Amino acid sequence: MAGSATAARARPERRRDLVEAVWDLFASTELAVALVLALAAASLAGAIVDATSAAPSRIVQELSGRWWWPIYCGLELHDLFRSWWFLLLLVALALAAVASAAERLPRIARAAAGHGARLAGEVERGLRGAEPIPAGPDPAATAARVAAAFRARGFEPEMVNERKIRTLYAERGRHARLGEWLVWPSLLAIAVAGIAGAVLGWQGTVEVQEGAAFDAVAVATAGGEVGRRSLPFGLRVDRLEVRPVRASVTLLDGAGHATRREAIGEGRPLREAGIEIRVAGLREVPDGSRAVLAVVDRSSGARREVVVGPGEPIQLGGIAYTVERYAPGSGDLGPAVQVTRVEGDQITTFWVFERRPDLDALSRPDRYAFEFKGLRGSQAAVLRVAHRPAAPALAAACLLLAIGLAWTLSATHQRLWARVEPGAIVLAGAADRRGERFAGTVAGLRAELASAPEGKG
Repeated sequence: MAGSATAARARPERRRDLVEAVWDLFASTELAVALVLALAAASLAGAIVDATSAAPSRIVQELSGRWWWPIYCGLELHDLFRSWWFLLLLVALALAAVASAAERLPRIARAAAGHGARLAGEVERGLRGAEPIPAGPDPAATAARVAAAFRARGFEPEMVNERKIRTLYAERGRHARLGEWLVWPSLLAIAVAGIAGAVLGWQGTVEVQEGAAFDAVAVATAGGEVGRRSLPFGLRVDRLEVRPVRASVTLLDGAGHATRREAIGEGRPLREAGIEIRVAGLREVPDGSRAVLAVVDRSSGARREVVVGPGEPIQLGGIAYTVERYAPGSGDLGPAVQVTRVEGDQITTFWVFERRPDLDALSRPDRYAFEFKGLRGSQAAVLRVAHRPAAPALAAACLLLAIGLAWTLSATHQRLWARVEPGAIVLAGAADRRGERFAGTVAGLRAELASAPEGKG
C-alpha cells in the first residue's frame, strides 16, 4: 500500500517535471532563433519553387511517375507555405514566443523600472563574483572612492545610506532591452499571421495564351491532385511581350464586359478583390502558331497589329473577321491566310498574302483592309494567382520585428552594484549582451578598488 501511494505521488511530480522541461525548452532563445532560421530558409526555398515551378496540372503530368513522387506529395512541396510541416514550424514559433515573452518581459520591465537596484537578496544571489574586497573602516570615504571609480568608467551612481552601509547602483542603456517588448510579440504576430494565411489563403496557377480569358485557376491539393478555384472576375490576356516578360490584360466583370486594362509583369502584379496576379514566365505552346495581321481603317488611316489563331474572331464594330487556315504559298504572292468576314447574314471569304500587303486593300471594297505579316510562335503566359489575406498583418509584424531587433542590438544594458561596509566592498556587475567584455570592465574596477592602501578608504 505504501509503495502504491508513493508511486501515485511520483506520477504528478514526473508530469510536472516534464511540463517544466518543455516550458524551459520553448522559453529558450536558442530554440526561437533556430525556428526563425528554419522558417526563413523554408520561405526562401518556397519563393524559389513558386517562381520556377509550372502549373499544377503540368507538375502532376511530369512528376507523378517518379519514384520520389509520394515523398513530394507527403511533404506538400507543391504548396510549401501551406504544408503541414511549415505550419508545425509556425505553431512552434508561436509557442516559443509566448513562453519567452512570459519568462523575459516581466524581468526586463522590472529592470527598466529600476527594480533590483539594491545588492541584496535575490539580486545578489543571481550575480556571479559578488565577493567582498578589503577596504578601509570608513564607509563614507570608501563609498566616495567607489563612486569616483564608477564615474571614471562612464557610470553615474545612485547612493543609498543605511546606517553604516552605503549601497551604490549605476546603469547604462536602461531602455535597451525594451526592444524585446517588440521582438517577442512581433514573432508571435508573424506566426499567427502565417497560420492564418495558410488556413485562409490559397495560391493557384493558370497558363493562358494571347487573346484567351479565364475566370478560374488550378490549385494543387494536399494529395498532389489538381482542383479549380473560381475567381470573382475574369481576365483576358490581350498581348504578351517576351523582353521584358510582360502581359497586357483586361479585367472583365461577371457579364464579360471590360472594366479595366493594365500591364503586368514579374515585378508589377495586378491586385483586385484581395487577389494578386503576377506573371511567372512564358511557355512556348507546341503547334500553336498564330497569324500576325495589320488591320487598316481605310476611312481614318489608323492601323493596328493583331495576333490571332485559327477560329479566333477579330471584332470590328458589327463585323467579325476570323482566320480559317494558312497556306505556305510560293511565287510572287508567297504565304497567305484565309479570312472569313461575317456581317449579319452575309458571309464572305478572302485571302491575304504576305508578299503583297496592298492587295487586299486594292481588291476588296471594305472599310477594313488586312495585311499578313507572317506567323508567330504561340506563347502562353504562366500566371500566379494568390489570395493572401494575412499579408498586410505579416508585413507589419516583420517591420515591428526589425525595429525591435535594431533597438535591442543597438545598445547594451550594463549595471554595476557596490555595497560598502566597514572594512569591505561587495562589487558586482551584469550586462545583457557582450558579457565577456563587461566582465573585463568589472574585473578592472575590482582590481583598482582592491589596490587602494589599507586605511585610506
